[in-house]
Amino acid sequence: MSLKQSLHLARWLGPWAAATGRPEGVCRRTVHVEGPPGDEGFDAWLYWPADGPAVGSYVLAHGFHFNGPLDWRLVRLCHILASAGLAVFVPFLRDFMALRIAPRAIDDFRRAFVTMRQQPEVPPGRPGVFSISVGSLLALRLASDPELHQEVGGALLFGGFADWAESMAFCLTGELPDGRQVRHDPLNQPAIYMNLVDDMEGLAVQEVAALKRAWLRVMQRTWNQARYDHGANLTEVLDDEVRHVPERIRGIFLRGCGAGPEGHAAAMKVLEGGFGDERRYLDPRPWLHRVSCPLYLIHGVDDDVVPVTQQARLVEALPPGARYRAYQTGLFGHTGSEGTALNAAAQELYTMVKMLGALQAAAKDLGDVV
Repeated sequence: MSLKQSLHLARWLGPWAAATGRPEGVCRRTVHVEGPPGDEGFDAWLYWPADGPAVGSYVLAHGFHFNGPLDWRLVRLCHILASAGLAVFVPFLRDFMALRIAPRAIDDFRRAFVTMRQQPEVPPGRPGVFSISVGSLLALRLASDPELHQEVGGALLFGGFADWAESMAFCLTGELPDGRQVRHDPLNQPAIYMNLVDDMEGLAVQEVAALKRAWLRVMQRTWNQARYDHGANLTEVLDDEVRHVPERIRGIFLRGCGAGPEGHAAAMKVLEGGFGDERRYLDPRPWLHRVSCPLYLIHGVDDDVVPVTQQARLVEALPPGARYRAYQTGLFGHTGSEGTALNAAAQELYTMVKMLGALQAAAKDLGDVV
């Protein structure tokens, strides 16, 4: 691990860094990723250091967000990684930008990985895979792909999931598998409903489409806006948007936004009913036996989208002999921990050092966990 790179990453990724600042000295260009016959494909952004050749590389799977790689937080992260000497390839994942999870996203990410390796700015060797939140499904499916798994140098998952239904139930209720109730973010709930509403009973096709449009408008108005953090002042948005929703479906619209008196019974019924063979792709665990690269599983202890309990689910599903490291951190959005503040801070800083090492290792094809 390069000390210079570690210090650079610590400067920009540590809790002391300004949330909106980003380093200079980074190049970026657009790359087109070809689709299968009849599919026009999609674009990706390739970042690389301006002051010399890259010494490692990542293909990055973003999470659910309508802005995708345009999200300023993701742009900042890519600048930080590229300025540390890495080439970073970020595809515009069409389904994830539409706030849905679909089999095509797995194929799109696979094609992005193949296309990235053809770019002259990407160094030789096996690239790493970096995923954020639900993007972990794409990272794990690539790392276990029957044809490509041996071409992946390492995989770093930040906030990954093993059990889709369990994770989505948490987003709706804030309840962990052991019954504990913890803080969750109601602003995420419309995205969950968008992925479940097709399986809810008694809704016409045009009503489903109207609901999806309305939920998307709510998310576009509230996500990443300090005024609406964790549902604050959400009523003013809902009072405005509900007027544009047909009266018969206003109740489910409001429930999809975490409002209304009837709770999430319809959504939970879909989750508890399972998904059948057609949704089998949502579970990464049946394919994990093929993963041959080192895995780094990083999770925030206060993650209010994918609960930290999913990290243990992933570890349990790994095959014997799997090479992995698992880290939990409270540096970002920490709400408190046991022990003295000094001991907690020391442990967090130690964890951060290990995570920064993992961040470099997964991108550099070191062949084993560090």
